[in-house]
Amino acid sequence: DLKMFSIHDLIDCMKLTNEAMLIWIESRPKEWWENLFKHLNKSKIEIIELKNAKIFGIRKSKLDSGQRSKRTCLDPNSLIFTCAAKEFESWYEQLKIVDFESISEEKFIKEHLKVPELAATNLVGFILKNHIELSVSRERLWLDLEYIKDNFDK
Repeated sequence: DLKMFSIHDLIDCMKLTNEAMLIWIESRPKEWWENLFKHLNKSKIEIIELKNAKIFGIRKSKLDSGQRSKRTCLDPNSLIFTCAAKEFESWYEQLKIVDFESISEEKFIKEHLKVPELAATNLVGFILKNHIELSVSRERLWLDLEYIKDNFDK
């Protein structure tokens, strides 16, 4: 008996970390991702099943050397947001911005996963928490102050 290949099987494959799978994931065209998220929006897939699945586009940060976001899994130790301001780049390793390339991907991320939009108040709270709990570098302090000045000095 031949078993049907389901969306659950595909998600399991996208958790593999071998180089061939990573290349395959990155080579999927935009339309393929749009169709995947259409299926995910219709499915009853549990969020826990998506753990370690490399299906999310994480925006390049100021700390990254790469030019574009790569598909990866969501890190449970990170604060995850969407951000309409396409020029925004996080300067914190723990603060991730999820990008989407289609309406179906946006719907899945915002409605199914309930990833919130980054607001200046969220980021300022995060910055203050980091300054209280951690000793931050001078460069990070200036980036923090620049953000606050640009967003609250209006």
